[in-house]
Amino acid sequence: MTIKLLAFDIDNTLAQINEPILDETVQALRDFENQGLTIAFVSGKPAIYIAGLVRQVGLKNPVIIGENGLSTYYGCGVPPKKIIENDTVTERDRELLFDVRKTLTDEYGERIWFQPNEVSVTIFPKDIGEIGTMKQTVEEIFRSEAVRDALVFYTHADSIDIAPKLVNKGAAVKALLQEEGWTAEEMIAVGDGENDVPTFSLAGHSVGVDFKGDFKVDKNARDIHEAIAHVRSIVT
Repeated sequence: MTIKLLAFDIDNTLAQINEPILDETVQALRDFENQGLTIAFVSGKPAIYIAGLVRQVGLKNPVIIGENGLSTYYGCGVPPKKIIENDTVTERDRELLFDVRKTLTDEYGERIWFQPNEVSVTIFPKDIGEIGTMKQTVEEIFRSEAVRDALVFYTHADSIDIAPKLVNKGAAVKALLQEEGWTAEEMIAVGDGENDVPTFSLAGHSVGVDFKGDFKVDKNARDIHEAIAHVRSIVT
């Protein structure tokens, strides 16, 4: 089966948290595109943030999927060449997320920073030592049946994403595949965290980067270098 799409997470996958993408990784992405592959950057960060990062990579036709699947941009220019929006977010989802944000603000005040998302709530503790305590608070919030029914949360090394259940990376990538007329078997997904599982479960081939979750990926690489080498072995 010919691979058409490579879907990469960013933080702790293509780059370490708050670090640039390494030159050799950038070159590998360019090489993959020159082979005719489409490169998608699939992250919990807002799409416009990812666009600024990806612009420096120098790809001709990247796809950007932001906020764990909320928005899909074709290209990294402003405005995007084309947008696929997730239209599943309900007013009830927004109300619950507003309440979640208020609860977290009341509990942590200025000890917490909220990523400027369109819909989802993403929290960063200003003291990374509080990430465990904040996770416990989020777990308490999710004891509510109404919250559990509508929302989902993903814990990362430095942050926690809280999103509508129907907004996830897998749903966004599936919509992209349908838009382009590709099959799931024609894609490779590369990532490191819980929020990558919906993409892993969809993809014809899944590659973890030091992935520690329960999902069984096809290949769990030690780092991005090994992951890139594995992808290269499939597409060449």
